[in-house]
Amino acid sequence: MTSLTNKRRLTLIGIDLAIFVGVYLFVCVLLSFTQALRLPFYGFAFNLLTIYTCVFAARLIIGVYSNMWRYANAILSLKLILADFVGGGISVAITILVPFADLGGWRTCALVSMACIMTLASRFVYQHAHRSQNIAHNKSSSEKIPVA
Repeated sequence: MTSLTNKRRLTLIGIDLAIFVGVYLFVCVLLSFTQALRLPFYGFAFNLLTIYTCVFAARLIIGVYSNMWRYANAILSLKLILADFVGGGISVAITILVPFADLGGWRTCALVSMACIMTLASRFVYQHAHRSQNIAHNKSSSEKIPVA
């Protein structure tokens, strides 16, 4: 059972990584169209790694991945928000010190906030799908005629 739990936890972290990278790429494309920011490629890469490392380290330390999300409640959602706030603040402090990778405090906060909202939305969709699947399964089981 432990290996299944670890597999689900790793899957959850992988989904979070995909969401985070997707949001980051969306923000970078948006910034490149508006020409509001001109960073070299390695600046964007350093920024992505810094923000990802800070946010996910905070999530691990605060215990966001310690529970399965299908049974999550408001406390676990608040832990995710707190972890992203702490990790985002640390990443802002780090990237401000590195001139070639500074997105700016507001842009970094917006990026972390968008990733947090998308992560929470994915959790809610997962919970809804899991609940709907269980309801459908219980309905089909209860419609069977018992045979003696």
